[in-house]
Amino acid sequence: MQTPLEVEILQALITKVKSGSIANGSFTNIIGTGHSFGSILTQAITSQYPSSLDTAILTGFSTNSTGMAIFSQGLNLAIAAQNAPYRFSGLSNGYLVSSSAISNQIAFLHAQDFDPAILNLAEATKGTVTFGELFTTNAVVATASNYTGNIAVVNGDNDLPFCTGNCSYPVNLAEEALKLYPQAKNKGTYLAPLTGHGVNLHYSAVAAYHYIQDFITNGTKSS
Repeated sequence: MQTPLEVEILQALITKVKSGSIANGSFTNIIGTGHSFGSILTQAITSQYPSSLDTAILTGFSTNSTGMAIFSQGLNLAIAAQNAPYRFSGLSNGYLVSSSAISNQIAFLHAQDFDPAILNLAEATKGTVTFGELFTTNAVVATASNYTGNIAVVNGDNDLPFCTGNCSYPVNLAEEALKLYPQAKNKGTYLAPLTGHGVNLHYSAVAAYHYIQDFITNGTKSS
């Protein structure tokens, strides 16, 4: 499981959605949203297949990955089948998970700005990452020179892997990511305050969702 393969799988799924092979009808307006690794895949679609998406929303994303080493150390990755056998016993040892709830908190959450019950839920439902994905994380990120759709980048202001804990320093790193899109129709950014990498897990999530929905509807500007 490596990033270039997953980009091709995603593109195949988009093609099927457009043609009506998945749902009971074809779709002409396709919005792609991703988070973190999912944003890397979505960004790759906009660069490699620029006509596939009309709007792309990248959350937990920037072109600065200097915090990735700290993020990976915080995750304290463990073999999934050994760490959570009740969920992942059938997977090979190439699949990894964060080792504990504390690891999840260090990597994804901003202290005290989330409900503790959310951390417990995140730990209980955590997903896997493969060695192949880790080694190819940035292999597909590229300038989307021919993408003319809409693009928004939504980050927690204290994102660890893509902002080293501060998405406003030395510049707004969400806005910097928009340089990948010289011909985009509408561009926007939003930095959720007091929020770590896991945008969905914080009290600020609702405001971030409102921004995303407004951008999809109106093509709103940065805030």
